[in-house]
Amino acid sequence: MSKVHLSKVLWHAILRRNHAVRWLGCRPAASAVLARLPPPCTPSANARPGFHYGLAAAAALLLTGVAADSVQAAEAADPAIPLPQQEHAEWHLLDLNTRRKSFFKYEKRIRDLSPPDKCFEYFSTIRAEDGSRHMAPGDLLCSLVAVYPPEASQVERAGALPGERRSPVFVQDSEFFKLFDMGGDGLIGFHEYLLLITLLSIPEKDAKIAFDMFDADDSGTIDLQEFLQVTEALAHRARRHSLKSGLQPAGGATSGEQHGLIKSFFGADGRGQLDLDHFKTFLAQLHREIVRLEFQHYAFTNKGFITGKDFARSLVANVGLSSIDEYMARAESLEPELAAAKVSLEDFMNFALLRQELHALAVALEFRQNTVGKFDKDDFKRAVRKITGTVIREPVVDIVFHMFDTDHNNDLASAEFIRVMKRREGNAFFHKYGLEEAASAPEGLFACLRACITR
Repeated sequence: MSKVHLSKVLWHAILRRNHAVRWLGCRPAASAVLARLPPPCTPSANARPGFHYGLAAAAALLLTGVAADSVQAAEAADPAIPLPQQEHAEWHLLDLNTRRKSFFKYEKRIRDLSPPDKCFEYFSTIRAEDGSRHMAPGDLLCSLVAVYPPEASQVERAGALPGERRSPVFVQDSEFFKLFDMGGDGLIGFHEYLLLITLLSIPEKDAKIAFDMFDADDSGTIDLQEFLQVTEALAHRARRHSLKSGLQPAGGATSGEQHGLIKSFFGADGRGQLDLDHFKTFLAQLHREIVRLEFQHYAFTNKGFITGKDFARSLVANVGLSSIDEYMARAESLEPELAAAKVSLEDFMNFALLRQELHALAVALEFRQNTVGKFDKDDFKRAVRKITGTVIREPVVDIVFHMFDTDHNNDLASAEFIRVMKRREGNAFFHKYGLEEAASAPEGLFACLRACITR
Protein backbone atom coordinates (compact mmCIF):
# COMPACT_ATOMS: atom_id res chain seq x y z
CA MET A 1 0.00 0.00 0.00
CA SER A 2 1.45 3.37 -1.02
CA LYS A 3 1.92 6.19 1.44
CA VAL A 4 -0.64 8.30 -0.41
CA HIS A 5 -3.28 5.57 -0.22
CA LEU A 6 -2.52 4.83 3.44
CA SER A 7 -2.77 8.53 4.20
CA LYS A 8 -6.26 8.60 2.67
CA VAL A 9 -7.27 5.56 4.72
CA LEU A 10 -6.06 7.22 7.90
CA TRP A 11 -7.84 10.43 6.95
CA HIS A 12 -11.11 8.54 6.79
CA ALA A 13 -10.23 6.88 10.10
CA ILE A 14 -10.01 10.35 11.62
CA LEU A 15 -13.44 11.19 10.24
CA ARG A 16 -14.82 7.90 11.56
CA ARG A 17 -13.47 8.54 15.05
CA ASN A 18 -14.12 12.27 15.18
CA HIS A 19 -17.11 11.59 17.43
CA ALA A 20 -14.72 10.12 20.03
CA VAL A 21 -13.39 13.53 20.95
CA ARG A 22 -16.91 14.85 21.42
CA TRP A 23 -17.98 11.94 23.63
CA LEU A 24 -15.00 12.31 25.92
CA GLY A 25 -14.36 14.80 28.63
CA CYS A 26 -10.72 14.57 27.59
CA ARG A 27 -10.96 16.77 24.53
CA PRO A 28 -8.18 19.06 25.86
CA ALA A 29 -5.94 16.02 26.19
CA ALA A 30 -6.59 14.97 22.61
CA SER A 31 -6.03 18.53 21.46
CA ALA A 32 -2.78 18.60 23.39
CA VAL A 33 -1.62 15.47 21.57
CA LEU A 34 -2.49 16.99 18.21
CA ALA A 35 -0.82 20.26 19.17
CA ARG A 36 2.50 18.44 19.60
CA LEU A 37 2.37 17.06 16.07
CA PRO A 38 4.36 18.70 13.28
CA PRO A 39 2.30 20.97 11.03
CA PRO A 40 0.76 19.58 7.83
CA CYS A 41 3.07 19.22 4.89
CA THR A 42 1.16 21.78 2.83
CA PRO A 43 1.00 25.45 3.86
CA SER A 44 -2.70 25.86 2.96
CA ALA A 45 -5.00 25.84 5.95
CA ASN A 46 -7.65 24.04 3.92
CA ALA A 47 -5.36 21.39 2.47
CA ARG A 48 -5.27 17.81 3.68
CA PRO A 49 -2.62 16.92 6.25
CA GLY A 50 0.43 15.08 5.12
CA PHE A 51 1.11 11.39 5.67
CA HIS A 52 2.98 11.61 8.98
CA TYR A 53 0.50 14.08 10.41
CA GLY A 54 -2.37 11.82 9.37
CA LEU A 55 -0.68 8.78 10.93
CA ALA A 56 -0.08 10.46 14.28
CA ALA A 57 -3.47 12.15 14.38
CA ALA A 58 -5.27 8.91 13.58
CA ALA A 59 -3.33 7.11 16.29
CA ALA A 60 -4.25 9.78 18.84
CA LEU A 61 -7.92 9.71 17.97
CA LEU A 62 -8.11 5.94 17.75
CA LEU A 63 -6.66 5.71 21.24
CA THR A 64 -9.23 8.14 22.57
CA GLY A 65 -11.93 6.15 20.77
CA VAL A 66 -11.52 3.27 23.22
CA ALA A 67 -12.51 5.54 26.06
CA ALA A 68 -15.32 6.97 23.93
CA ASP A 69 -16.87 3.52 23.61
CA SER A 70 -16.75 3.18 27.38
CA VAL A 71 -18.53 6.50 27.80
CA GLN A 72 -21.10 5.37 25.21
CA ALA A 73 -21.73 2.18 27.17
CA ALA A 74 -22.07 4.13 30.40
CA GLU A 75 -24.54 6.51 28.79
CA ALA A 76 -26.64 3.57 27.59
CA ALA A 77 -26.71 2.21 31.15
CA ASP A 78 -27.51 5.61 32.65
CA PRO A 79 -29.65 7.81 30.36
CA ALA A 80 -29.20 10.67 32.82
CA ILE A 81 -25.68 11.32 31.50
CA PRO A 82 -26.14 14.51 29.42
CA LEU A 83 -24.92 14.91 25.87
CA PRO A 84 -23.06 18.03 24.79
CA GLN A 85 -25.56 20.52 23.37
CA GLN A 86 -23.30 23.05 21.67
CA GLU A 87 -22.34 21.21 18.51
CA HIS A 88 -20.80 24.32 16.97
CA ALA A 89 -18.46 24.82 19.94
CA GLU A 90 -16.80 21.42 19.59
CA TRP A 91 -13.57 20.57 17.85
CA HIS A 92 -13.81 18.98 14.39
CA LEU A 93 -11.08 18.05 11.97
CA LEU A 94 -13.38 18.80 9.00
CA ASP A 95 -15.65 21.81 8.61
CA LEU A 96 -19.43 21.43 8.92
CA ASN A 97 -20.18 21.55 5.17
CA THR A 98 -17.63 18.83 4.42
CA ARG A 99 -19.03 16.60 7.17
CA ARG A 100 -22.57 17.19 5.92
CA LYS A 101 -21.72 16.22 2.36
CA SER A 102 -19.89 13.07 3.48
CA PHE A 103 -22.69 11.90 5.77
CA PHE A 104 -25.37 12.84 3.21
CA LYS A 105 -23.80 10.59 0.56
CA TYR A 106 -23.28 7.80 3.08
CA GLU A 107 -26.92 7.94 4.17
CA LYS A 108 -28.09 7.94 0.55
CA ARG A 109 -26.31 4.60 0.11
CA ILE A 110 -28.07 3.26 3.20
CA ARG A 111 -31.51 4.28 1.90
CA ASP A 112 -30.90 3.07 -1.65
CA LEU A 113 -28.97 -0.13 -1.06
CA SER A 114 -29.74 -1.46 2.42
CA PRO A 115 -32.59 -3.84 3.37
CA PRO A 116 -35.31 -2.44 5.66
CA ASP A 117 -33.81 -3.78 8.90
CA LYS A 118 -30.49 -2.00 8.32
CA CYS A 119 -32.27 1.21 7.36
CA PHE A 120 -34.49 0.96 10.45
CA GLU A 121 -31.53 0.35 12.73
CA TYR A 122 -29.54 3.29 11.37
CA PHE A 123 -32.32 5.89 11.53
CA SER A 124 -34.24 4.80 14.66
CA THR A 125 -33.50 6.90 17.74
CA ILE A 126 -35.65 5.35 20.48
CA ARG A 127 -34.63 2.32 22.54
CA ALA A 128 -37.34 0.83 24.74
CA GLU A 129 -36.77 -0.74 28.16
CA ASP A 130 -36.78 -4.23 26.62
CA GLY A 131 -33.94 -3.25 24.26
CA SER A 132 -36.06 -3.02 21.10
CA ARG A 133 -35.55 -0.09 18.76
CA HIS A 134 -38.34 2.28 17.71
CA MET A 135 -38.82 5.30 15.47
CA ALA A 136 -40.09 8.82 15.97
CA PRO A 137 -41.80 10.71 13.09
CA GLY A 138 -38.54 12.45 12.21
CA ASP A 139 -36.81 9.07 11.98
CA LEU A 140 -39.50 7.81 9.60
CA LEU A 141 -38.98 10.80 7.32
CA CYS A 142 -35.19 10.51 7.25
CA SER A 143 -35.34 6.78 6.50
CA LEU A 144 -37.68 7.33 3.52
CA VAL A 145 -36.62 10.65 1.98
CA ALA A 146 -33.12 11.98 1.32
CA VAL A 147 -33.08 15.21 3.34
CA TYR A 148 -30.09 17.53 3.56
CA PRO A 149 -29.38 19.23 6.90
CA PRO A 150 -31.18 22.62 7.17
CA GLU A 151 -29.00 25.50 6.02
CA ALA A 152 -28.97 27.54 9.24
CA SER A 153 -28.71 24.59 11.65
CA GLN A 154 -25.71 22.79 13.11
CA VAL A 155 -27.08 19.36 12.11
CA GLU A 156 -24.57 17.24 10.23
CA ARG A 157 -26.38 13.92 9.72
CA ALA A 158 -29.79 12.24 9.94
CA GLY A 159 -28.93 8.90 11.56
CA ALA A 160 -26.05 7.11 13.23
CA LEU A 161 -24.47 3.70 13.63
CA PRO A 162 -24.51 2.00 17.06
CA GLY A 163 -22.06 3.78 19.35
CA GLU A 164 -22.09 7.04 17.40
CA ARG A 165 -23.56 10.28 18.59
CA ARG A 166 -26.65 11.54 16.74
CA SER A 167 -27.41 15.06 15.58
CA PRO A 168 -30.52 16.64 17.11
CA VAL A 169 -33.77 16.16 15.15
CA PHE A 170 -36.02 19.19 14.71
CA VAL A 171 -39.08 17.48 13.17
CA GLN A 172 -42.09 17.89 15.42
CA ASP A 173 -44.47 15.18 16.52
CA SER A 174 -47.03 13.73 14.11
CA GLU A 175 -50.44 12.64 15.32
CA PHE A 176 -51.03 10.94 11.98
CA PHE A 177 -48.04 8.59 12.29
CA LYS A 178 -49.20 7.56 15.74
CA LEU A 179 -51.83 5.55 13.84
CA PHE A 180 -49.04 3.10 13.01
CA ASP A 181 -48.64 2.32 16.71
CA MET A 182 -50.71 -0.85 16.40
CA GLY A 183 -49.35 -2.37 19.59
CA GLY A 184 -50.71 0.39 21.81
CA ASP A 185 -47.31 1.06 23.37
CA GLY A 186 -46.91 4.57 21.94
CA LEU A 187 -43.97 3.48 19.76
CA ILE A 188 -43.43 2.46 16.13
CA GLY A 189 -41.53 -0.81 15.93
CA PHE A 190 -39.95 -2.60 12.99
CA HIS A 191 -42.98 -4.56 11.78
CA GLU A 192 -45.09 -1.39 11.95
CA TYR A 193 -42.36 0.30 9.92
CA LEU A 194 -42.69 -2.44 7.29
CA LEU A 195 -46.43 -1.77 7.09
CA LEU A 196 -45.73 1.94 6.68
CA ILE A 197 -43.29 1.54 3.79
CA THR A 198 -45.62 -1.01 2.16
CA LEU A 199 -48.50 1.48 2.21
CA LEU A 200 -46.25 4.35 1.13
CA SER A 201 -45.16 2.35 -1.90
CA ILE A 202 -48.74 2.47 -3.23
CA PRO A 203 -49.20 5.34 -5.71
CA GLU A 204 -52.45 7.14 -4.95
CA LYS A 205 -53.72 6.38 -8.46
CA ASP A 206 -53.21 2.65 -7.84
CA ALA A 207 -55.09 2.59 -4.54
CA LYS A 208 -57.88 0.40 -5.96
CA ILE A 209 -55.42 -2.26 -7.12
CA ALA A 210 -53.87 -2.47 -3.65
CA PHE A 211 -57.32 -2.43 -2.06
CA ASP A 212 -58.39 -5.41 -4.18
CA MET A 213 -55.26 -7.29 -3.06
CA PHE A 214 -56.29 -6.80 0.59
CA ASP A 215 -59.90 -7.78 -0.23
CA ALA A 216 -59.34 -11.55 -0.34
CA ASP A 217 -63.04 -12.52 -0.55
CA ASP A 218 -63.90 -9.92 -3.25
CA SER A 219 -66.64 -8.44 -1.07
CA GLY A 220 -65.77 -4.84 -1.95
CA THR A 221 -64.71 -4.11 1.64
CA ILE A 222 -61.83 -5.16 3.89
CA ASP A 223 -62.54 -6.65 7.30
CA LEU A 224 -60.21 -6.95 10.27
CA GLN A 225 -59.16 -10.53 9.53
CA GLU A 226 -58.18 -9.69 5.94
CA PHE A 227 -56.15 -6.74 7.17
CA LEU A 228 -54.45 -8.82 9.86
CA GLN A 229 -53.41 -11.39 7.26
CA VAL A 230 -51.11 -8.76 5.80
CA THR A 231 -49.94 -7.13 9.04
CA GLU A 232 -49.20 -10.45 10.76
CA ALA A 233 -47.26 -11.66 7.72
CA LEU A 234 -45.22 -8.45 7.85
CA ALA A 235 -44.67 -8.98 11.59
CA HIS A 236 -43.42 -12.50 10.83
CA ARG A 237 -40.95 -11.12 8.31
CA ALA A 238 -39.89 -8.49 10.83
CA ARG A 239 -39.06 -11.24 13.34
CA ARG A 240 -36.99 -13.05 10.70
CA HIS A 241 -35.06 -9.87 9.96
CA SER A 242 -34.65 -9.23 13.69
CA LEU A 243 -33.11 -12.65 14.28
CA LYS A 244 -30.84 -12.23 11.28
CA SER A 245 -29.68 -8.68 12.02
CA GLY A 246 -29.66 -8.73 15.82
CA LEU A 247 -32.50 -6.22 16.18
CA GLN A 248 -34.47 -6.82 19.36
CA PRO A 249 -38.00 -7.71 18.14
CA ALA A 250 -40.82 -5.48 19.30
CA GLY A 251 -44.25 -6.63 20.29
CA GLY A 252 -46.91 -6.35 17.61
CA ALA A 253 -50.63 -6.23 17.18
CA THR A 254 -52.78 -9.31 17.46
CA SER A 255 -56.39 -9.94 16.55
CA GLY A 256 -57.38 -9.07 20.13
CA GLU A 257 -55.86 -5.58 20.05
CA GLN A 258 -57.53 -2.54 18.50
CA HIS A 259 -55.00 0.27 18.32
CA GLY A 260 -53.81 2.76 15.73
CA LEU A 261 -54.79 1.82 12.20
CA ILE A 262 -56.93 -1.10 13.35
CA LYS A 263 -59.07 1.19 15.48
CA SER A 264 -59.20 3.84 12.74
CA PHE A 265 -60.16 1.36 10.03
CA PHE A 266 -62.41 -1.07 11.92
CA GLY A 267 -63.61 0.75 15.03
CA ALA A 268 -62.94 0.14 18.72
CA ASP A 269 -64.60 -3.29 18.59
CA GLY A 270 -62.85 -4.35 15.37
CA ARG A 271 -66.13 -5.19 13.64
CA GLY A 272 -66.19 -2.34 11.12
CA GLN A 273 -65.47 -2.56 7.38
CA LEU A 274 -62.90 -0.57 5.42
CA ASP A 275 -64.23 0.64 2.07
CA LEU A 276 -62.31 1.94 -0.95
CA ASP A 277 -63.09 5.62 -0.35
CA HIS A 278 -61.76 5.46 3.22
CA PHE A 279 -58.64 3.65 1.99
CA LYS A 280 -58.01 6.26 -0.74
CA THR A 281 -58.44 9.11 1.74
CA PHE A 282 -56.01 7.46 4.14
CA LEU A 283 -53.34 7.00 1.43
CA ALA A 284 -53.68 10.63 0.34
CA GLN A 285 -53.23 11.76 3.95
CA LEU A 286 -50.21 9.49 4.33
CA HIS A 287 -48.45 10.99 1.30
CA ARG A 288 -49.29 14.54 2.37
CA GLU A 289 -47.95 13.90 5.88
CA ILE A 290 -44.59 12.79 4.48
CA VAL A 291 -44.39 16.02 2.47
CA ARG A 292 -45.36 18.06 5.54
CA LEU A 293 -42.66 16.40 7.63
CA GLU A 294 -40.09 17.05 4.91
CA PHE A 295 -41.00 20.75 4.93
CA GLN A 296 -40.84 20.75 8.72
CA HIS A 297 -37.36 19.24 8.59
CA TYR A 298 -36.08 22.31 6.74
CA ALA A 299 -38.30 24.79 8.65
CA PHE A 300 -36.61 23.94 11.96
CA THR A 301 -36.85 27.56 13.17
CA ASN A 302 -40.67 27.24 13.18
CA LYS A 303 -41.09 30.52 11.28
CA GLY A 304 -43.46 28.97 8.74
CA PHE A 305 -41.11 28.97 5.77
CA ILE A 306 -37.89 27.45 4.44
CA THR A 307 -35.10 29.18 2.54
CA GLY A 308 -34.72 29.05 -1.21
CA LYS A 309 -31.46 27.15 -0.82
CA ASP A 310 -33.12 24.46 1.29
CA PHE A 311 -35.90 24.19 -1.29
CA ALA A 312 -33.33 23.83 -4.08
CA ARG A 313 -31.60 21.04 -2.18
CA SER A 314 -34.89 19.27 -1.57
CA LEU A 315 -35.54 19.28 -5.34
CA VAL A 316 -32.40 17.30 -6.13
CA ALA A 317 -31.57 15.42 -2.91
CA ASN A 318 -32.67 12.10 -4.42
CA VAL A 319 -30.56 12.15 -7.59
CA GLY A 320 -27.97 9.41 -8.03
CA LEU A 321 -24.64 9.53 -6.25
CA SER A 322 -22.79 9.97 -9.54
CA SER A 323 -24.39 13.39 -10.11
CA ILE A 324 -25.30 14.59 -6.61
CA ASP A 325 -22.23 16.85 -6.34
CA GLU A 326 -23.15 18.66 -9.54
CA TYR A 327 -26.70 19.35 -8.40
CA MET A 328 -25.68 20.41 -4.91
CA ALA A 329 -23.18 22.81 -6.48
CA ARG A 330 -26.05 24.36 -8.43
CA ALA A 331 -27.93 24.90 -5.17
CA GLU A 332 -24.84 26.51 -3.66
CA SER A 333 -24.58 28.90 -6.63
CA LEU A 334 -28.02 30.46 -6.09
CA GLU A 335 -28.03 34.24 -6.11
CA PRO A 336 -28.20 35.56 -2.52
CA GLU A 337 -31.72 36.91 -3.08
CA LEU A 338 -33.00 33.52 -4.28
CA ALA A 339 -31.06 31.60 -1.63
CA ALA A 340 -32.78 33.65 1.07
CA ALA A 341 -36.23 33.57 -0.57
CA LYS A 342 -39.08 32.38 1.65
CA VAL A 343 -40.83 29.19 0.49
CA SER A 344 -44.04 28.48 2.38
CA LEU A 345 -45.67 25.16 3.25
CA GLU A 346 -48.31 25.90 0.59
CA ASP A 347 -45.56 26.35 -2.03
CA PHE A 348 -43.96 23.10 -0.91
CA MET A 349 -47.22 21.14 -0.98
CA ASN A 350 -48.18 22.55 -4.39
CA PHE A 351 -44.88 21.42 -5.85
CA ALA A 352 -45.36 17.97 -4.33
CA LEU A 353 -48.76 17.87 -6.01
CA LEU A 354 -47.06 18.62 -9.34
CA ARG A 355 -44.73 15.63 -8.83
CA GLN A 356 -47.78 13.38 -8.68
CA GLU A 357 -48.79 14.59 -12.16
CA LEU A 358 -45.47 14.06 -13.90
CA HIS A 359 -47.02 12.21 -16.85
CA ALA A 360 -49.31 15.14 -17.67
CA LEU A 361 -46.44 17.59 -17.19
CA ALA A 362 -44.20 15.53 -19.48
CA VAL A 363 -46.87 15.65 -22.20
CA ALA A 364 -47.12 19.44 -21.84
CA LEU A 365 -43.34 19.81 -21.95
CA GLU A 366 -43.00 17.66 -25.06
CA PHE A 367 -45.86 19.43 -26.85
CA ARG A 368 -44.39 22.86 -26.16
CA GLN A 369 -40.89 21.80 -27.13
CA ASN A 370 -42.11 20.32 -30.42
CA THR A 371 -44.26 23.31 -31.37
CA VAL A 372 -42.43 26.36 -30.01
CA GLY A 373 -39.00 24.89 -29.40
CA LYS A 374 -38.65 25.90 -25.75
CA PHE A 375 -40.42 25.79 -22.39
CA ASP A 376 -39.99 29.07 -20.53
CA LYS A 377 -41.09 30.27 -17.09
CA ASP A 378 -44.48 31.48 -18.27
CA ASP A 379 -45.13 28.10 -19.91
CA PHE A 380 -44.16 26.36 -16.67
CA LYS A 381 -46.52 28.45 -14.53
CA ARG A 382 -49.37 27.95 -17.00
CA ALA A 383 -48.80 24.18 -17.16
CA VAL A 384 -48.81 23.91 -13.35
CA ARG A 385 -52.04 25.90 -13.13
CA LYS A 386 -53.76 23.78 -15.79
CA ILE A 387 -52.55 20.43 -14.45
CA THR A 388 -52.86 20.90 -10.69
CA GLY A 389 -55.21 23.88 -10.35
CA THR A 390 -52.65 25.65 -8.15
CA VAL A 391 -50.52 28.75 -8.63
CA ILE A 392 -46.75 28.46 -8.32
CA ARG A 393 -45.07 31.65 -7.10
CA GLU A 394 -42.31 33.51 -8.93
CA PRO A 395 -39.44 32.70 -6.50
CA VAL A 396 -40.22 28.98 -6.71
CA VAL A 397 -40.21 29.12 -10.52
CA ASP A 398 -36.91 31.02 -10.48
CA ILE A 399 -35.32 28.37 -8.24
CA VAL A 400 -36.57 25.53 -10.46
CA PHE A 401 -35.13 27.20 -13.56
CA HIS A 402 -31.84 27.92 -11.80
CA MET A 403 -31.52 24.21 -11.04
CA PHE A 404 -32.69 22.91 -14.44
CA ASP A 405 -31.80 25.67 -16.91
CA THR A 406 -28.03 25.60 -16.79
CA ASP A 407 -27.71 27.63 -20.01
CA HIS A 408 -29.71 30.45 -18.39
CA ASN A 409 -31.69 31.00 -21.60
CA ASN A 410 -35.16 30.71 -20.00
CA ASP A 411 -35.65 27.20 -21.42
CA LEU A 412 -36.25 24.37 -18.95
CA ALA A 413 -34.19 21.22 -19.53
CA SER A 414 -37.41 19.21 -19.59
CA ALA A 415 -35.97 15.69 -19.89
CA GLU A 416 -33.56 16.31 -17.01
CA PHE A 417 -36.29 17.87 -14.85
CA ILE A 418 -38.72 14.98 -15.38
CA ARG A 419 -35.98 12.40 -14.73
CA VAL A 420 -34.98 13.99 -11.41
CA MET A 421 -38.60 14.41 -10.27
CA LYS A 422 -39.37 10.77 -11.12
CA ARG A 423 -36.42 9.64 -9.07
CA ARG A 424 -37.67 11.73 -6.14
CA GLU A 425 -41.06 10.02 -6.24
CA GLY A 426 -39.48 6.61 -6.80
CA ASN A 427 -37.08 6.83 -3.87
CA ALA A 428 -39.60 8.18 -1.42
CA PHE A 429 -42.75 6.27 -2.19
CA PHE A 430 -42.49 3.56 -4.85
CA HIS A 431 -39.20 2.10 -3.63
CA LYS A 432 -39.04 -1.69 -3.76
CA TYR A 433 -37.73 -2.89 -0.41
CA GLY A 434 -36.31 -6.36 -0.11
CA LEU A 435 -38.63 -7.97 2.41
CA GLU A 436 -37.50 -11.52 1.72
CA GLU A 437 -34.58 -13.29 3.33
CA ALA A 438 -32.15 -12.16 0.62
CA ALA A 439 -31.68 -8.43 0.33
CA SER A 440 -30.30 -9.03 -3.16
CA ALA A 441 -33.74 -10.17 -4.34
CA PRO A 442 -36.04 -7.24 -3.55
CA GLU A 443 -39.76 -7.79 -3.71
CA GLY A 444 -42.29 -5.31 -5.04
CA LEU A 445 -45.44 -4.16 -3.31
CA PHE A 446 -47.95 -6.36 -5.10
CA ALA A 447 -45.76 -9.45 -4.90
CA CYS A 448 -45.50 -8.78 -1.16
CA LEU A 449 -49.26 -8.43 -0.75
CA ARG A 450 -49.90 -11.53 -2.83
CA ALA A 451 -47.46 -13.56 -0.73
CA CYS A 452 -48.96 -12.23 2.50
CA ILE A 453 -52.54 -13.05 1.48
CA THR A 454 -51.80 -16.54 0.18
CA ARG A 455 -49.82 -17.64 3.25
